[in-house]
Amino acid sequence: MLINEDMELLQTSGARTYRILAIDDDPSSTELTRLALEGAGSYVVREVNDPETAVAEAASFEPDLVIMDVNMPHLDGRAAALLIQCDNEPKDIPVLFVTSMVPEGESTGNNPFGWFGPLAKPVSSSKLARVVESILVHGVAEFPAE
Repeated sequence: MLINEDMELLQTSGARTYRILAIDDDPSSTELTRLALEGAGSYVVREVNDPETAVAEAASFEPDLVIMDVNMPHLDGRAAALLIQCDNEPKDIPVLFVTSMVPEGESTGNNPFGWFGPLAKPVSSSKLARVVESILVHGVAEFPAE
């Protein structure tokens, strides 16, 4: 095992370790995301609870995937996602939206921006882990039934 600059354990047993940036104005939501993913596989999750600092965090953390709430004060999740993708390299960082307010009939597929979701809160740890894995490994969002 190795320790990265964030003093988080990384597995080196052949499985790739993915970097996930969890952004939500509710600290308990980002904490649940971190616990769910770090317990499910080879993920290092950084929590950000201020969408206005998310762009700078994305630049320094270089995530493989961003998991973001849609409805946040001061900066909407979609606007923050655009800023992250415009201001960082690579520009094709996928974004999974997770929100408690999913409009009826809204797609849970992907779109030209590399956005996936929205996934409705609350989401089980196992479902979140399966969706994240499908995005990172296969490049598509598979939304399994609970």
